[in-house]
Amino acid sequence: MSVLYTVRCRFTDPAREEEWNSWYRGHLDVLLSVPGFLAAQRFHSAQTPDDRPYFAMYEVAGPEVFTSEAYLAIWGFDTWRPFIDNWTRDLSEPRGAGGFDFATPAGARLRASFVTGAATADALAGLSGDQHALVAGLDRSCSGIAWRVLPPGAAQVAPLALPGLEVTEALYEPLTEWLTPERSQGVEPQ
Repeated sequence: MSVLYTVRCRFTDPAREEEWNSWYRGHLDVLLSVPGFLAAQRFHSAQTPDDRPYFAMYEVAGPEVFTSEAYLAIWGFDTWRPFIDNWTRDLSEPRGAGGFDFATPAGARLRASFVTGAATADALAGLSGDQHALVAGLDRSCSGIAWRVLPPGAAQVAPLALPGLEVTEALYEPLTEWLTPERSQGVEPQ
């Protein structure tokens, strides 16, 4: 069963942000050339309560991908690392059948909710309409993640209310299309 890999961060040099976004788009292609990376999409929010406006979601075949030679050869932000802070990476396990559906078309938005608390598993299991996963590894910046793709023109969705749990959420616009190895530009790992 696949896992969800998420990355949240802030970029600190506004003068170079466009150049960084261009590099990151190519980096997605490089990641998708690594065996086990199944899908990827990158997002941005104009306003986040945790000051991490960049968000990337990846579906990965399993945690073993992160120790593979191919992944370790390309891991990281390269020369961009000094400009990135408030950075977290989480690895999550799905709840329910199937993989992860986070494909967000142009014009649509992704509402992502980052949930923290002891009863996260039970609270997320009771959701309807939102997909969700429980954080199981890496930085564990939260206990679970829930998300919903809002189609173009959709009305604002009420914040996720989970009494007794801390919920941080934001609306994200897609920066890239939803990519798979077949839909990427086929860049080989360096």
